[in-house]
Amino acid sequence: MRIQRLMSRASSGNRSLTRRLLIQLLIPVLLLISIAGCVAIFVASQSINTLFDQQLKNNAEILLSFLQYEYAEEGQNNSAAESGDDLSEELVEIASEIESRQGLSILYRLRVGNTVLYTASQARSFPSCSPGFNDFEKQGTADLPSMMWRCYRTTRSLLQSDTPLDVEFFEHVTERQEAIKSLLLATFSPIVLLPFVVLLVAWWVVLRGMKSLTVVSRAVSERSVNNLNRIPCAGQHTELLPIVQSVNKLLAGIELGVLREKQFTDDAAHELRTPITSIKMLEQLIRRENTDPAITGYLDSLKDSADHSSLLIDQLLKLARLQSTQSIEKTSLDLYELVNAQLGLLSPLITNKKLVVQFDCDGRSIDIDAHEPSLSLMINNLLTNAIKFNDRQGTLYISLNSTSLRIEDDGPGIKTEDATRVFDRFFRAANTRAMQGTGLGLSLVKWVVDIHGFTIKVEAPSKGTGANFVVYFNAEQD
Repeated sequence: MRIQRLMSRASSGNRSLTRRLLIQLLIPVLLLISIAGCVAIFVASQSINTLFDQQLKNNAEILLSFLQYEYAEEGQNNSAAESGDDLSEELVEIASEIESRQGLSILYRLRVGNTVLYTASQARSFPSCSPGFNDFEKQGTADLPSMMWRCYRTTRSLLQSDTPLDVEFFEHVTERQEAIKSLLLATFSPIVLLPFVVLLVAWWVVLRGMKSLTVVSRAVSERSVNNLNRIPCAGQHTELLPIVQSVNKLLAGIELGVLREKQFTDDAAHELRTPITSIKMLEQLIRRENTDPAITGYLDSLKDSADHSSLLIDQLLKLARLQSTQSIEKTSLDLYELVNAQLGLLSPLITNKKLVVQFDCDGRSIDIDAHEPSLSLMINNLLTNAIKFNDRQGTLYISLNSTSLRIEDDGPGIKTEDATRVFDRFFRAANTRAMQGTGLGLSLVKWVVDIHGFTIKVEAPSKGTGANFVVYFNAEQD
């Protein structure tokens, strides 16, 4: 849950590294695919166009060979009319066969010497082409637009004489281009799916590559003041190793600072305990030897100050001892019995203020895995706080179930602006400073809650009129 919150914050204000890697990877890949696709389409277009030219040439050569063979077979002594009629019929059949194989509409024209043996009706107005391939534009009319044509002309001589035989094949350029486009579309249309395939592959590769970074991020997020264990460097990728080493150095610095703070607190508390004890003994001795009312008032103030200092030192020692433990050993505890035990310890204070205890519990056994000394301290501090600030003859409300512990009182309560600061060390709200206290009790409570992974909140009163502290045993509880 903590990682999801961090990720949501990062995504709301920071740029995504995954997105950046994908963009930097996909832009050159898509550019290369586009260039390669354009080059491939251009080369394929040229190749197909060459194939159409070669087919046009082959068909012209086939028809010319047939014409040359027929003239050699029939001879020049046959009747010109009879020979021309028979030859025209056979030429039509061959041309039809060629056109069906070509796949495109073709026109042709045959010459024997200067005589046109056969020509398609549409090609009668076409100009004579030079040998080889030619392109020309047939001028249009009012009804027909201008059209481009591709022509191939080949020439041979009759076997019996030097009379030339000419074959001209005409192909509509626009029709050829449409055929080429259809072939290219059928061939290269799957390339449109290639960017999406590349995107999926790149996404998978980047996620695989970012997995190690996610593992390191999760390990860092698990570190806290109560968990300063170093992140293992073994098995880390070379690129992530400097980050892990830097984080470990930072953890070492934090640990050193925390240890120094704990040591200072512990030493200061021990050093202060001796003079405070001496002050208390001196106050008691003076009180026994002197009955002057004027001095008694000063002795009472001295005793209150000494008791406050002693309580402060005890709280500092408890805090130092608790924080000196990097990890806690949890056992199965019965919360119902634990709360009753603390109520028993605090019964003199409850009786002294004539408080009524209203204890609501779902069942007689609420089990939880926790560290017993620290959890007892948390419950004791919350109850002590509620008793101290409760009105005389007020009510102490305790509600316990498997998910939360709620402690309320009938005291002055906590202002909304102070609700977020009551867990700070030495903080005391303005309406409670007249009462004895150190400002460390709720700070200890917050530490115990954090080290167990619980959540504590100051909520609006539900039964009483004062403060309402709720400890949720599930950290994700709202």
